[in-house]
Amino acid sequence: RLCRFLGLEWMCSAPQFRKNADRVANRPEMIALLMAETRKRSKAEVLAGCEADGIPAGPINDLAEVFADPQVQARGMKITPEGVPGVRAPFRFSDAELVLDAASPALGQDNS
Repeated sequence: RLCRFLGLEWMCSAPQFRKNADRVANRPEMIALLMAETRKRSKAEVLAGCEADGIPAGPINDLAEVFADPQVQARGMKITPEGVPGVRAPFRFSDAELVLDAASPALGQDNS
């Protein structure tokens, strides 16, 4: 379905992509072909097309898009421990307060 949506119908019958083992063996080529076609469309176009064709898909958002999401805002999920922006875990426990008051360690900070 994805190949048809992207105009890559030929990939459905190509020997190098026919079986899962073939796709695994030829993954770099397959990914390059899919990326070349998805880059021609906006994120919204790809998601709408996938939705229309019943293809499971979801967006990959940058932090600005994550923080602009109405659910992230409504649930107060944006955190900034030590000034570093991040997103709180999506789950909550009714009788527990999870405190994130420190940023992740800097690269190499905990090396001996």
